[in-house]
Amino acid sequence: MVVAAPAARARWQFGLGRENGLIFWALVFLEAAFGSYFALWPIWIEELNAPVTLVGALLGLGGILRLFALLPSAWLSRRFGLKRVMITARVIATVGIFSAAFAPSWPWLLPALLGMAVGDLAFPLASTFVARNAGERRVRAFAIIFTTGPSVSLLITPLLSGALVATLGLRAPFVAAATFSLLSIVIMSRLQTVPPPDDDGGKDGGYRGLLRVPGLRLLLVLQFMTFFAIGMGTSLLSIFLHEAKGYSEAAIPPMTALTAVGSIAFSTIVARSARLTGAPLRAVAITIGTTACAFLLFLQAEMLPFVLIAMTLRGGFFAAWPLYSAALGEATPDRLRPHVFAMGEILAGTGFVVAPVLAGPLYEVRAELPLLLAAGMILPLAVVIGTRRQVRADVA
Repeated sequence: MVVAAPAARARWQFGLGRENGLIFWALVFLEAAFGSYFALWPIWIEELNAPVTLVGALLGLGGILRLFALLPSAWLSRRFGLKRVMITARVIATVGIFSAAFAPSWPWLLPALLGMAVGDLAFPLASTFVARNAGERRVRAFAIIFTTGPSVSLLITPLLSGALVATLGLRAPFVAAATFSLLSIVIMSRLQTVPPPDDDGGKDGGYRGLLRVPGLRLLLVLQFMTFFAIGMGTSLLSIFLHEAKGYSEAAIPPMTALTAVGSIAFSTIVARSARLTGAPLRAVAITIGTTACAFLLFLQAEMLPFVLIAMTLRGGFFAAWPLYSAALGEATPDRLRPHVFAMGEILAGTGFVVAPVLAGPLYEVRAELPLLLAAGMILPLAVVIGTRRQVRADVA
């Protein structure tokens, strides 16, 4: 028994080490919370008497709140510590998710939007944890922690949500999401209390310091454009399938689970491929290219096989986000990583802020327009990103 204990620890850590192993499991439950309501969120807003244009505006408002919440993340982590800020943010998010389950009308979702926005502070801080503890295997660690584990959750929880909707109604998945979020907090509480890298706040520190890192500005711009385009095609997808293509509310979450299958496949390929782990931007190009193909297939959603294939290919969306984080971490000195991860989340979130606001009016003109515009933007972006050389700055 004494000999088996280290082996047992190694298994639950997946070769990531104790700290990154805990982050892995925390994000499994955090994404389980997200997966429980993600596909139903636009439908739930509409169910609470919001017209489709207002659904897009509310999704955009959630993104705006997220940006304001993320901006001081590096400062908060320096002052109060990574662990304390992450746990506090997730407690606020858990309360917000739980409140969404019992909102009587759409205005009551505003506190939930605020709580969910604050909860997203956990992601750049978790990225800082991972980058610090991963050593030279940073891309592999990001692929496993931010894609493989969470994708398993995103595979299971939509199936659970579909069953909950069919038996208990649309409120039940939000209660399940709050429960999963609470479990992620319990796991985060086991992390060591370690402050982030020191930052002197001078001309080479903070967000201003990012502007002096070679090649980083263009990489951040590409990240913004990528997730704006993906947000355009994703934000109203569930409403599109429900209203334009006739799929029931209970049928959409189980189909969404196939997105996790694709995400797991992409992350597994990246983690096992020396060529891709050494070139995260090339991996980003592949994953977003498959996402564009998914958006085109959704246009033929009358045929169920096309929807199932598209949902699987859409997994590239979830794989692309951590791969961008890995690329940013490779390009940025250690002292600036809390800031670059926060900035990456801010810019990607900005894309999601603007995209739903524009997608709503486009959807009113023609339901297929958001998907067409998304695919038309992503395909040339994939070419540009895939041909860029990865910048590395492993020095502090």
